[in-house]
Amino acid sequence: MRADITDVDPGRHLAPAGLRATLPGRRGRDTIAAYRIAPPHLKRRGLPVATIDIDIDTTLPPERVMAAMLDFTPNRTKIWRGLAPEIYEVYEVGETTAEIREGNVKPVRVWAREHYDWSKPNKVTWTVTESNFCNPGSFVSMDVAPNGTGGSKIHLHWDRTGSTLKGKFMVRMMKLTKGKLIKESVATNLARLAASGQPGPPASDTQPTQ
Repeated sequence: MRADITDVDPGRHLAPAGLRATLPGRRGRDTIAAYRIAPPHLKRRGLPVATIDIDIDTTLPPERVMAAMLDFTPNRTKIWRGLAPEIYEVYEVGETTAEIREGNVKPVRVWAREHYDWSKPNKVTWTVTESNFCNPGSFVSMDVAPNGTGGSKIHLHWDRTGSTLKGKFMVRMMKLTKGKLIKESVATNLARLAASGQPGPPASDTQPTQ
């Protein structure tokens, strides 16, 4: 297992708020459009940026890891304990994409509207379109592969830029810890799911039928 971190080349990615705001139309998609077309000399200048690469092993086979990642039912906040039910909201789920809002309330309230894409086999990428702590265009990707013993090896790529004081602080903390909290959270949730022997949330978390 490893967790490596590098600083991002400031000559790529994010458009400043002024440019993003000039594009008409639907907010989320046009924010991403601005993010893509911003000239290199305007992108991420002066922003706290972190890219973190994390490797995790789990006894769950790839199909169960992917099923957990792509469960957009109310069970999602039971599978992934860090997600707050009061923030979680599903806007749209398609064949290979979804639009959802998720976040947590501890230690501080943070949320992001994310565009999920799983059009590539055993790969999920979720990109921020709106958030109270990080900039649109920030993203995380997960690659899942068999580990040869019936389980999976997972590679997480975390790429975020803070948009607020608390967001910038969070990005710096992730850089300093090399994504330790992310790794622990994902590994713990997957281990609990594996121990349950269930395809969905752990059996102890399910509610009895009334």
